[in-house]
Amino acid sequence: MKNLFKPFVTLTACMLLIIGITRAQAPQAITYQAQARDNSGNPIINQNISLRFSIHDLTAVGTVVYKETQSTTTSSIGLFNVNIGQGTILIGTFSSINWGGGSKFIQVEMDATGGVSYVNMGTQQMLSVPYALYSQSSSGSWSLLGNSGTFDGTNFIGTTDNVPLSFKVFNQKAGKIDNVLLNSFYGFQSGNANTTGNSNSSIGYQSLLLNTTGDQNTAFGAGALLNNVAGDFAVAIGYRSQYYANNTVSAFNNWNTSIGWQSLRGSTTPANNTGTFNTAVGAQALLNNSTGTYNTGTGYGALSLNTTGSFNTANGYQVLLNNLGNNNTGTGYNALTANTTGIYNAAFGDDALKNNSTGTNNTALGTNTLPLTTVSNYNTAVGASAGAIRNNGGFNTFVGHAAYATADGFSNSTCIGDNASMTASNQVRIGNGSVNSIGGQVGWTTLSDARFKRNVKNNVHGLDFILQLKPVTYNIDVAGIYRFVGKDLATIGKDAADSETQSKTILQSAEEKGKIVYSGFLAQDVEELAKRIGYDFSGVDAPKNENDYYGLRYAEFVVPLVKAIQEQQALIEDQKKSIAEVKWQNEQLKAENGAFKSDIEKIKAQLGMEIKAEK
Repeated sequence: MKNLFKPFVTLTACMLLIIGITRAQAPQAITYQAQARDNSGNPIINQNISLRFSIHDLTAVGTVVYKETQSTTTSSIGLFNVNIGQGTILIGTFSSINWGGGSKFIQVEMDATGGVSYVNMGTQQMLSVPYALYSQSSSGSWSLLGNSGTFDGTNFIGTTDNVPLSFKVFNQKAGKIDNVLLNSFYGFQSGNANTTGNSNSSIGYQSLLLNTTGDQNTAFGAGALLNNVAGDFAVAIGYRSQYYANNTVSAFNNWNTSIGWQSLRGSTTPANNTGTFNTAVGAQALLNNSTGTYNTGTGYGALSLNTTGSFNTANGYQVLLNNLGNNNTGTGYNALTANTTGIYNAAFGDDALKNNSTGTNNTALGTNTLPLTTVSNYNTAVGASAGAIRNNGGFNTFVGHAAYATADGFSNSTCIGDNASMTASNQVRIGNGSVNSIGGQVGWTTLSDARFKRNVKNNVHGLDFILQLKPVTYNIDVAGIYRFVGKDLATIGKDAADSETQSKTILQSAEEKGKIVYSGFLAQDVEELAKRIGYDFSGVDAPKNENDYYGLRYAEFVVPLVKAIQEQQALIEDQKKSIAEVKWQNEQLKAENGAFKSDIEKIKAQLGMEIKAEK
């Protein structure tokens, strides 16, 4: 069959006219009008015919970007009208044709019998006017390839009536600016389910996806606050930040703020996430928090595994990473990172209390303080590496750089000073081996109250103890003391910022102390003497373990000294009595001798004799 229809110029004019008319309604179609004729030029009247339209890209034989079929009936003079774009689609979609992306050609095929044996009627270029709706130069429209000649404040994309502006991608919600509920949603499926929720802002794929009635939420990032349904006052910034936020339909005051990749993501069961007033800043900060409240986590992984713990503060990489307890504070890389159920701990400094798990009420201030202590309670460490090399017991105090215990598990002990060491439980150590002076304005007070003393006995040894003591002079082997407690004097201070100067200062102090001549006793001699005479003398501080060393409490020597003086005084008093008695006896003898002498004189006078007395 031969293609017999009106000249194409006429068809084109008809197409333009109808498109111009239908633009106001913006249909996705082009009206096509033609007259069907047979081979003899006679109109095909009142007959059912089939048509197939193809739109080629760029050239007459270019890629078919759209194809459809239609059936229609001719009029009494052979005319027919169809809307291209509303037929049975074979290829593509009419709305997706890129009209501004180069020339387009339309091919028409027809079967005059109404069947599917189509005959090509020809292919003709579509001039620019038919798709002026999409053209850059079309007045009052926006081109897919951008516009020029716009005026700020005059040209815009939006609405001129009191109606929200919505966006779609793949025919699904992709944004909405709501001037009624005051919501702003941007991103594919962002705010997709919102009904009455107001004053919300979201940017990103599926941000606030399930929110229906929640108010005043802010979600920036793909999946941010995705499961929130009725929660209010949340701020989530970052990929899947608060992703599993509470999804119950009852109004819920969230008050959580999270910034960072998966920050405050929550339990995978959204209904369990009832924790409020939490602040998470950093990737996976407070990642698994569910019911915990009033927590603050700043830094990658801070409080990451916390679920129920509350009132915790973590600042730094993986601080309080495994925490489940309450009222802990950690600042610094890996501080309290292993803490699980421990409570009321405070750690400030890299690796401070990093291995504490269930210990409570510990305080660590300084880099690497109490890093190996695990389950103990009420320890305090102040200074870089204080309490660092042992898993310490409880109730200990370490003050000073590298103050330490010589073995695990000591308790209720205190050591103060750079590299000062505790060597047993229940002791206090002040200063290291290089210290050569400890003092103050007044003497040390030892508590002594009769109300709290039991089994008081007068059995203190005196002269028998004091007279056998062996006072000596001596020098201190400072390096030997350091070796005994597990330190090398040559390496002390090497970890300081100015390690060379610090090490030299320590060595010099030790050398000067080694030259001082001290007076005192040897603890082993005193201990042996006390045992030998059966005296339970408290002045000997004997080693409590193999890591401890001897000491003497010189103040304790005052007591046996007083006893010795008392014993001496008793002897003196006895001697004084003896002397007085002897003196009295002498006086009696003198008196008797005088009387005897008088009697002799009388006898001599009577006898008239001279007797020579011999003194």
